[in-house]
Amino acid sequence: VGSSMGAWIGLHLAIRRPDQIVGLLGIAAAPDFLHDLYESSTPVQRRGWIDTGVVHFATKYNSDPCTYPFTWKLIQDARDNWGLMGAPFIPVCCPIRLLHGQCDDDISWKKSAALVEKLGNDKATLTLVKSGDHRLSRPEDIALILASLDDLIVLHKNSANI
Repeated sequence: VGSSMGAWIGLHLAIRRPDQIVGLLGIAAAPDFLHDLYESSTPVQRRGWIDTGVVHFATKYNSDPCTYPFTWKLIQDARDNWGLMGAPFIPVCCPIRLLHGQCDDDISWKKSAALVEKLGNDKATLTLVKSGDHRLSRPEDIALILASLDDLIVLHKNSANI
């Protein structure tokens, strides 16, 4: 189970360890988001990475003014792992359930739609939550997440019994 950056990490794990990953649940998947962040950064932000090694980006998920630090080291390390969305297909064979809110202001649901298209896997589905945001944290969103996880568990149990 991975949300946002966690779904990106989960995809990489599923590619690198296909014998150990039997299913993947991605919430507001953000594949290659650090590439997108870097490409959309301003010259001042890029200079900040060079000068200080860190750039802070504001978040709206805290009642107090808050920022997330993104280090230049993180961007450099990510360069070794971005490119999923530029590949002709993504070789993940396990069942995948992607959930994405259509009111997500951080990562467009279209990113998840494009991801499903690139997966070399007919066991991948995308569920769009019309009024859902990036976090999918309302009770009905949590119920959907749990139902999707249950679905993956049942699929795995059934495949293990064959």
